Amino acid sequence: MPKIKFIADTASDIPDELLLEYDIDMPSVPITIEGKGYFERRSFSVREFYQILSGCAEIPATSRVPAEDYKACYERAFSYGFTDIINVTINAGGSGTNASAHMAKSLFFEEHPGAEGKFNIHIVDSKTYTMAYGYPVVQGAKMAREGKSCGEILDYLYDFFDRCEIYLACYSLDYAKKLQGEGRFTYLGFSSHYGDGDVIRAAIETGAFEACELPYNVYNPVLAEEGAVNLFKLAGEHGMGIINMKAYNGSGTMAIFKQIKGLTKIDYPDMTRFCLSNPYVSTIDAGARSMEEFLSDAEAANQPAMTAQERAELRERARRVSPYLNTICRECMHCLEKFECPQGVNFPKLLGIHGRYLVSSSLGFDTASYKGEYAAAATDSACIACGACLPWCEYHLDIPEMMAKASGELGA
Repeated sequence: MPKIKFIADTASDIPDELLLEYDIDMPSVPITIEGKGYFERRSFSVREFYQILSGCAEIPATSRVPAEDYKACYERAFSYGFTDIINVTINAGGSGTNASAHMAKSLFFEEHPGAEGKFNIHIVDSKTYTMAYGYPVVQGAKMAREGKSCGEILDYLYDFFDRCEIYLACYSLDYAKKLQGEGRFTYLGFSSHYGDGDVIRAAIETGAFEACELPYNVYNPVLAEEGAVNLFKLAGEHGMGIINMKAYNGSGTMAIFKQIKGLTKIDYPDMTRFCLSNPYVSTIDAGARSMEEFLSDAEAANQPAMTAQERAELRERARRVSPYLNTICRECMHCLEKFECPQGVNFPKLLGIHGRYLVSSSLGFDTASYKGEYAAAATDSACIACGACLPWCEYHLDIPEMMAKASGELGA
């Protein structure tokens, strides 16, 4: 039976209690603080490091885990009878630690040629940082305890890292402004969404940001002129540039565009011009999918700005369908970038068909074709309402409940 040892460098931030529970080896990342060398988690605790950091005149520098430290880990695992090592490293694109792990592997087998075929060292580039790779390492160790094979665990890790995205936030805006002052980047900005109005306002009023990216479109201008506070105006008064995202309602109108256009007479160029005619919008994140769409956007952008009366008329037409766009699947497919239904159900496609059915029905359009379209897209697998999909919808839709309703109205 395989005996698997896990290794993860200290940048993975795995807590000490989990290291002990799952016998995970953790070589230390070297850190230089104001000219003096240390080793992470060996020279000081995590809490002590942040206390040191708060008093630093300059940002500490890190370097790669030494190859000899990895080799020592490999030697111990081999001597203790392990058959496999799974060594997950910090992003190889941002650190030489992964290269050190490979160098140590070559040195180990040069000294132990008889270990070839009996002792396997698997080095995995996490392509990410901190607990974004610490977490799957712990999960992999749990899988090993459950008797999963090394191949199964590696498949899980590679799949996880292919789907993983990590977002970094500064511990303090002071550090961000300090890095900006050092020329590490030019402009400091933030991005936020509907429902975060108080947070957006607070961020703007710090005066620390030069730009922000916020959603705004003819179907939902609640963060601007129709909100309790016109946050676009507030940002403009603070001298901030505004990147307008979701100019087309976050892809919410893509699949049902023909039905909506038939009622509202609002075309994509109209939506583009509506956004650009807001005096506080600097540019829009149009998300063009083809050169044709890009040229169409550019042509619309070069037209004269809409008058106040044109904007008001367009908004009034949009109100007729706005309520339906907030409760249906937008078919943005962002969920599928990170998640796959365990039952193999293509729920975005099925919910998209049902969404078009609901809008068409509400607006008095012919809905006869939707049952056939739904049947053609359905598979033998059915939603079991396990809820695994719920964390992956950025609009917080109740997917299992919507699937049950779709099946009831369009299923056989």
